[in-house]
Amino acid sequence: DFMLVDTYGYVDVYEIKKPQTTLLKFDASRSNYYWDTELAKAIVQTEKYMSSIQRNRFELEDKFRRNNLEARVVRPRGFVIAGRRSALNSTEVQEDFRILNDSLKNIDVICFDDLLDNLKALHERLTTDVQ
Repeated sequence: DFMLVDTYGYVDVYEIKKPQTTLLKFDASRSNYYWDTELAKAIVQTEKYMSSIQRNRFELEDKFRRNNLEARVVRPRGFVIAGRRSALNSTEVQEDFRILNDSLKNIDVICFDDLLDNLKALHERLTTDVQ
């Protein structure tokens, strides 16, 4: 679990699970997918961290200032990094993952391979712009 400051100076919460973490389970009686238990626990834990940070924002910002850090606590966002996109092996699973992810308030579930692809694309853009 990490509290990081984004490029704009705002505090965000990162919960990092393993690439092997199962993302979704199938409910045959309803014919849809839902968050796996471990992922659901990580989402709730991230929500609690974000709530605690928001409640204690003034003390936290003061602690940052005392350590010569500029960071603002304004509605922290949460990121749960877990699993692999390749585990979402059908259109139905991918769509249910998107629906579930989009239903979360201020939290994004990011797959390890998506994170890696995004970092590679950013690196490519940055190195292309420099030349």
